[in-house]
Amino acid sequence: MSYLLGAILLQVWNANLLKIGESRRQRRMVVIGFNYLSATAIAAVLWAMEGGAAPAGITWIFGAVAGFFYATALFFFMAAIARSGLALSTAGMRLSVLWPVLLSLAAFGEVPTALQWSGIGLTLTVVAMLGRTGLRASRSAQGGLSGRLLLLALFLCMGGGFSTLKAFSEMDSPANRSAMLALLFASAGIMCWAVIAGQNMGPAGDNRRIDGRDALMGLLFGVGNVASNAFLLLGLEQVDGVVAFPLVNIGVILLNSLSGVLLWRERLGRVETAALAVATLAIVLMTL
Repeated sequence: MSYLLGAILLQVWNANLLKIGESRRQRRMVVIGFNYLSATAIAAVLWAMEGGAAPAGITWIFGAVAGFFYATALFFFMAAIARSGLALSTAGMRLSVLWPVLLSLAAFGEVPTALQWSGIGLTLTVVAMLGRTGLRASRSAQGGLSGRLLLLALFLCMGGGFSTLKAFSEMDSPANRSAMLALLFASAGIMCWAVIAGQNMGPAGDNRRIDGRDALMGLLFGVGNVASNAFLLLGLEQVDGVVAFPLVNIGVILLNSLSGVLLWRERLGRVETAALAVATLAIVLMTL
């Protein structure tokens, strides 16, 4: 459980880094691009320290597939925020926890205890509560079919990324963990920088110089990103995915909400407060 706690805390750290950046209108794609640079470099160094042996072909496949899902989920998340608002888009991303849970149940025969089933059910309840609140509050919720398709794409791609990590933890060797992470971030980084290059092409392109603060933010984000995913993979070696993914998901929701109140003076309505109470109970049940 300690590895999963580390994954939760690092994801919350990165969320607050992005919050700082949003307050000064950072260039999101540049931040994410530098994030992948530092994450790839750190994972590659760890890979080299562990011997640097070329992994089997399945590790390359897992890395490339996970990188594709993570990069596309990020692109759809940014587009969904513009169309449907942050609250609804975040709920759509968090609901993707269903995919690795279903994979753990159907493919790997994991069976939660009765208390853990209760915690998983409460996790989905919290996501539904927050999603409904976001739908009501978002001015862009009238986005029509295109907005709903973006949320569906986000749900599928983020779930695909989580499921790939779960499949790797079951079907590949733990010795290939750093190699897999390096391949994941490298493939995602290639996609991200290709988009940035495309945005800068032509007379109407975004030809602004890269801000050093955006680059630094991205590099710091990458440190937390690679560490968070490493802790998640370590946690999956000790805790069934059917419990690990809901636990991480609900922990991030809870601590992000608390940091919003304590650090950013955000206010919670009745539904949000009730959701946090349910989230706390869900964490307790899933760790028993």
